[in-house]
Amino acid sequence: MQIVGIEARNAKEATKAMKLEYKKHIQGFSAVEATMEDFLKVQEIKKEVENAQVKAEQLGEKLEDLRRAEMILLQEIDEKSARTSIAGNEYKLTVNASPKDAEIQFIGSVQKYKPSIKLKPSTYSIRVSKYKYRSETFKINVSDKNIIVDDKKFKTNIVNKHMTINVKLTKAYYPFYVNTSPRDARVKITNIPPKYKRGMRLEPGSYKIKVYRKGYYTRTRWVTIENRKKIISVVLGKRQSPKPVPN
Repeated sequence: MQIVGIEARNAKEATKAMKLEYKKHIQGFSAVEATMEDFLKVQEIKKEVENAQVKAEQLGEKLEDLRRAEMILLQEIDEKSARTSIAGNEYKLTVNASPKDAEIQFIGSVQKYKPSIKLKPSTYSIRVSKYKYRSETFKINVSDKNIIVDDKKFKTNIVNKHMTINVKLTKAYYPFYVNTSPRDARVKITNIPPKYKRGMRLEPGSYKIKVYRKGYYTRTRWVTIENRKKIISVVLGKRQSPKPVPN
């Protein structure tokens, strides 16, 4: 492109010089004094000027085309360099969850987890959960030079920018309370072996509760425990004493 530019400048300078020479010849004689030789000389110079102008215009257009091509090439180089830079900073993440069928989610993001997922520099919040288990939530900070988990209780390993993190969920148990009226009524959970104790911890699920006391009507009901403490109230109706039969 530099050579074309020099040629274009030279062509312009040559055109300028020819125009000056052309004017010089025109001004050097009058129409009366002019000979055929002078006329032919002027025509020759005029033709050379015109040819030089055409060449200069062609070289100028070629120079502009080369400049545009250079800009496009530089832009492509910058974009490729940026992509290479981003790819070079990516880390991979694999979460080994226990139990294996636990759900792994990015919180506050539409991004879906998959093993060996690529992560660009940013901060990610991740939740590992499963029904009847306590969820675990942690953050991962990915920078240009490192990947860090904010909770050190999880065992991690990094090999070739690939982090593996082990997350073990524990069974979830929640306290269960039955408030009865009368207060000395007895409570029994009929679909599990353990005996009921006030505040006993149960895993999420459905339980059949029986509340009874002598002199009162027995009541049964199903109770569902989800992911929090459960308190229920059961009021028993008192049985009526039989009326004495008149003599």
